[in-house]
Amino acid sequence: MRESYPDTPETAELANELGGFLHTAACYAEAELLFRCGLAMVTHSFGKDHQNVARHLYSLGDLLHTTNRLAEAESLMRRALAINEQSLGERHPHVADCLTNLAALLQATNRLAEAEPLMRRALSLEERSEDADDLSVATCLNNLATLLQATNRLTEAEAIY
Repeated sequence: MRESYPDTPETAELANELGGFLHTAACYAEAELLFRCGLAMVTHSFGKDHQNVARHLYSLGDLLHTTNRLAEAESLMRRALAINEQSLGERHPHVADCLTNLAALLQATNRLAEAEPLMRRALSLEERSEDADDLSVATCLNNLATLLQATNRLTEAEAIY
């Protein structure tokens, strides 16, 4: 595929967008190919620690989470989080998104004690963000309550619900 299209940041973005569409349509193999291709292109264009690379890592990590390849997904999500924290700052809304998805992955692997502080941090970022909407905050609250329920902390979960 890379031989057929120009290796540019614009092509990488198109690959990521189309990969996202295919992921949503449950065409996972095709989406993965596009995500990996786009990631290679954007890494080549900007270097491995650029914020654009984080977006591509995040997309691929989300797909791998969906397809139950959790160890690889976790690695990519942690890299995306680190890049976003370094390039955008620890309080940026994109950091909250990365924290939320990483926490969900940790919860899926029954690592609830590791997931909780990430969820609480994501919630705090969403609550303080000027760009946050009620849905983002509500989603973080629901995620945290679900985790608390899973750890049998029902009174805390009920208050958040």
